[in-house]
Amino acid sequence: MRKLLLILGIAALLGAGLYFSVKKVQHKLDAVLTEHESAPDATGTPLKLTGNGSLTGATTLFVPYWSFDKTSEMPDTYSRVVYFGISPGADGINRSGPGYLNLPVFLHITRNLSAKKYLALRMTDSKENFKVLEDKNLQAKLIAQTLTAAKEDGFSGVVVDLELQALPFDKLLGQINDFVSSFSSEARKSQLAFAETFYGDTFYRVRPFDIKTLTRSGDEVMIMAYDFHKAKGNPGPNFPLSGSATYGYDMQHMIQDFLQIVPSNKITVIFGMFGYDWPVDGKGVSQANAQPMSDHEIDQKLINNCDFSKCQWVNDAVSGETKVTYEDHGQQHVVWFEDTESAAKKEQALKKYHIQSYGYWAYSYF
Repeated sequence: MRKLLLILGIAALLGAGLYFSVKKVQHKLDAVLTEHESAPDATGTPLKLTGNGSLTGATTLFVPYWSFDKTSEMPDTYSRVVYFGISPGADGINRSGPGYLNLPVFLHITRNLSAKKYLALRMTDSKENFKVLEDKNLQAKLIAQTLTAAKEDGFSGVVVDLELQALPFDKLLGQINDFVSSFSSEARKSQLAFAETFYGDTFYRVRPFDIKTLTRSGDEVMIMAYDFHKAKGNPGPNFPLSGSATYGYDMQHMIQDFLQIVPSNKITVIFGMFGYDWPVDGKGVSQANAQPMSDHEIDQKLINNCDFSKCQWVNDAVSGETKVTYEDHGQQHVVWFEDTESAAKKEQALKKYHIQSYGYWAYSYF
């Protein structure tokens, strides 16, 4: 009888462990299959900002193609500016896309800057990216045309921003590794620096990237430390500095995970200078997709002069970010956002990990 009870007890423990393991994996799979990577994009008139507060360290400013026009003034306060960027097409670069068409304007407004310039290949459409990864001839054209454009227009390096929503099957991992390896090899032949972007939650969620292999190929790893809480999910910090017990993960765990594989002198941490506005119920549960807001919009509408009722904001000590709550015609809202102050706190915390290079997404947002 004792043996039977012992066997039943062990079976129960194994069953419970399997249940929670499956639930954990399912949570991560759900995040991959339902998330929507997003940020403020091409809306409204391009802003004309000339300063961005006091940010320390070796700094990189990302400049999206939609964030400026020919009258914009680019601040000469960064060590590097990244044009974001050109995108793939059916036969290499998409030469009819807005990113390619606005490239001459970017070159014009940055002509007098002392900063180095990098050209980003903007691969943000999973469906189109799969076409590239499955076609070696298309890859070769895309790589050659990107590097030619970078050399002809005086860029010092290229950034590959390959974003995919998919499960990490071996075939896909191999395709990505081969593509990035070829790109990096050709960049070196062209005497151009080669950088890669990775999600900040790469190690927390299921992501289709073999980080150990990929980071051998490039000169630099750019970690997108933002968009941890998704527009389709419940409210939370852009990317919490700490608080993994509450949020499941945080920036300190993120950097420790990357440092297991990548040397600190190859890492640039990118902060997202924006937030999300979630409509919520009385328990703080999201009632619809959140709307992205740039820091500039948040300052104007919620911080400097809030016309909504019950408008309150607080600097959260755990995440390091700012939380705003307000009510609009009876609908409750929660906004979380990164700004120059929270980014500076995170930079200070990252110093103990010997991280010295930082980037900001993006020009005109803050």
